[in-house]
Amino acid sequence: MRLDSCKLSNLTPFTEMSCADEEQMTFETLMLVCKNYIKHGFKNIILSDLNDKRLFDITEYFKDTSYVIFTLYSNNDDVIKQRILNRNDGNEYKNFKESFKINNMIKGRNTLPNEYRIRPDNQSADNVTSQIVSLLAEHRNDPFNANYNRNEYFSYTN
Repeated sequence: MRLDSCKLSNLTPFTEMSCADEEQMTFETLMLVCKNYIKHGFKNIILSDLNDKRLFDITEYFKDTSYVIFTLYSNNDDVIKQRILNRNDGNEYKNFKESFKINNMIKGRNTLPNEYRIRPDNQSADNVTSQIVSLLAEHRNDPFNANYNRNEYFSYTN
């Protein structure tokens, strides 16, 4: 499922590239960097802000390794709207209605292997971090199950 506001831009404006091509190239580069860190002995690598189809892809890229996906969601659209409109972290994204759609898609799809969902509504960052640390301590790797439907997951480009 494609979201309405696909706005990926190139660093070199004279290079023509579709949003889908740029998203794919960026994801593949991120995976190469991540695998290189693993090759050099790094552990506990954190990737953030990947859309659902890319989370799905992570299950394929790292199926032979131990990984965990944490997905945040909300049961309260007012919390999402308040957080988006009132944040002061430099992020200029203000489309809370699109965030409602993303949140509903997350809640409506099956969880992926090794994915945990956390609802941070009315919780401090410290509480959410404590939940993540506890889940990591108890985690047992779940092998990829081919019964997942890729069409349940959204992308910015398709």
